[in-house]
Amino acid sequence: MLRQFFRWFKRHILIILLFLIIASVAGYFIYQKVTLEMNRHSFQSAQHAIDGVYADIVSQVGAPDDSGTQKYCNTSPNGYSCIIGKSFIYGIDNESSANSLFKKIQKVIGSQNSQFRTVRHLTTEVKDITITGAPYASASDRYRLYGLDCVANYIFNDRRDPDLTLKDSSKKPFEVAIDCFGVAKRNYY
Repeated sequence: MLRQFFRWFKRHILIILLFLIIASVAGYFIYQKVTLEMNRHSFQSAQHAIDGVYADIVSQVGAPDDSGTQKYCNTSPNGYSCIIGKSFIYGIDNESSANSLFKKIQKVIGSQNSQFRTVRHLTTEVKDITITGAPYASASDRYRLYGLDCVANYIFNDRRDPDLTLKDSSKKPFEVAIDCFGVAKRNYY
């Protein structure tokens, strides 16, 4: 019986090798397609989650003066890296108001803990810093979302020209940006 199997195997070795090569090549292309779709799905799911948390912030904290969406990819040594996110700005009076608004927004994001998983301890307040002679206050929280690295940045009274506009120019800007980024299989945006 075993001798018959070896004879059959010897006679069909070329067919078996050809089948194994074809199966390996097909498996490789299937794997590439599946990982591409999973990667694209991560970015789409993260964008959907960011849009959802933004809608919750608007309903629970209040509508901002202006908002914008970021979606872009750059080439990197690992292929592509993409960034998706939402930024919005409120006009407020002082740093105390900034800290109050910061806590409210942080609480809304924290309520999404099934999606936004904290990477390290959350920042406790917006703190004064000075970079290149321009004082402003900022805070930053890091999260993981669908396998992507995310950051929520809070900046109060940044004197640089913001991309977003305030409704009342006598108010001080409090800008929030929720961005997720990671290595991408393709240039999605």
